[in-house]
Amino acid sequence: MPVFPTSAITDDLGNPWHKEEERQHRLSVGVEGAHLCIPFQCELCWMRNLEKRDPAPGDECYVACIKRANLDAMAGK
Repeated sequence: MPVFPTSAITDDLGNPWHKEEERQHRLSVGVEGAHLCIPFQCELCWMRNLEKRDPAPGDECYVACIKRANLDAMAGK
């Protein structure tokens, strides 16, 4: 699965921000109850609604982008 780049927060000396690991985790994993705050569908349901088919070999990047959109919606709530 592709990893989406995010900019790291550093101080004036280039040292990582003391909560950078926590921030990266929050941007990569959904939180409990987020599905109650936003309209949420799993990647399989999105593929079925958008493409009228299940994910096939070669759709890994497409599915990862759908997952990233779901996680961005949760993190932005």
